Amino acid sequence: MIHRPPIHLHSRVALHEYYALTDRTRAILIFASTYCADEWGYAVTWTSLYREGDSGVHGFNRGADMSKFVITRDGKRICMPKKHISQLEDVVNKVFPYGKGRYKTAIYHKVVGGAYHFHFQSKI
Repeated sequence: MIHRPPIHLHSRVALHEYYALTDRTRAILIFASTYCADEWGYAVTWTSLYREGDSGVHGFNRGADMSKFVITRDGKRICMPKKHISQLEDVVNKVFPYGKGRYKTAIYHKVVGGAYHFHFQSKI
């Protein structure tokens, strides 16, 4: 029997991608999802995990992207408020420090041609 992960994956994300993540990366996803649910009542969606051919963390099962859009307790789809975005970044970076240097575990950013979203990553 296959156990479903305790998180919501976007329809384009295959279940095997979740199980291929490193243990630390899965722990970050579960923590962030649970924090959003417990703190604000949000259901979050993970939009990207593994990317074939990616030379960065997504290609090595160490990265995950989360939508800035969440579902509230009353079923409304909203953009996460800025204060919650900052709080989530701060708490994830404190609980899962990336280490010294310029890299962080959690960042909220926009890539060229894309939309703002959360990016989570873990070290090897």
